[in-house]
Amino acid sequence: MFLEELHRLHIPLSDDAVFRVQKYITTDQDLKPGGPRIATRDIGRYRVCSVQVGGRRCPDFQKVPILMKKWLVDVQAWQDKISMHVPEENVRKIARLHFAYEYIHPFVDGNGRSGRALVYYMFRLARLTPFVFTSEDRFDTYYGCFEDATDMENYFLTRFRFANNSTV
Repeated sequence: MFLEELHRLHIPLSDDAVFRVQKYITTDQDLKPGGPRIATRDIGRYRVCSVQVGGRRCPDFQKVPILMKKWLVDVQAWQDKISMHVPEENVRKIARLHFAYEYIHPFVDGNGRSGRALVYYMFRLARLTPFVFTSEDRFDTYYGCFEDATDMENYFLTRFRFANNSTV
């Protein structure tokens, strides 16, 4: 609902908006059976510790605010030109932005979920029908795309075309 409001009001993404998305996603996750507890200090703020994902060491936490500022500038630059691109170009750009976000891994927890929520927001901004990230293709396809941004683009294009029954 928060991202829909940003979209409706044409409010660009900011650190605060990204913080709110992560906060909404992680605040009560420990209420789900088996849901991990996340420290209150780690909700709604960039991480202040080192993390690894799938054996890959993520960028040093001290670089996260700078990397996220650059990411937000890239998002804004794309937003300013959305209408100038055909749908396929927008899907490719959204895929690259998602790849970069997940590479930075700005939070202690909730990166994947917040990243996918931001993808939804970007699809809506581009007036594209978003696709659903399914649990069926998570391990077989989606996770494998984090090795190469081109793989992520191809994944997004395939899922987008399938969801829209088209050959964009």
